[in-house]
Amino acid sequence: MTDLIKKVISFCGLLLALLFVVAVYVDTQRKDTEKSVKVVEIKSSKLYGYKDGVLSWSVVSDYIWAGRSKYLFRAERILSGEIFDHDGQVVIDQIKSDNLRVNS
Repeated sequence: MTDLIKKVISFCGLLLALLFVVAVYVDTQRKDTEKSVKVVEIKSSKLYGYKDGVLSWSVVSDYIWAGRSKYLFRAERILSGEIFDHDGQVVIDQIKSDNLRVNS
């Protein structure tokens, strides 16, 4: 009886490991597909974000792009950037990053 229980437990463990590998593989494929969909690409420029007509943020980058969503921007190699409060005063200054995701 113990041999049967060991086989069932081994089979369940193998099945769980296989499901984990498949889930990781599918997730990596999905990320690669999302990165390849670039509707707008902007090179070497400054991008401004506004909320209700008031400046919210600005970013200087070598490469900025947006996918299907017109509210989500991604930037690579941020040279400088600022974030403003609702009155237009600078809250954070001199932002630098290798990668940035902005949801405006």
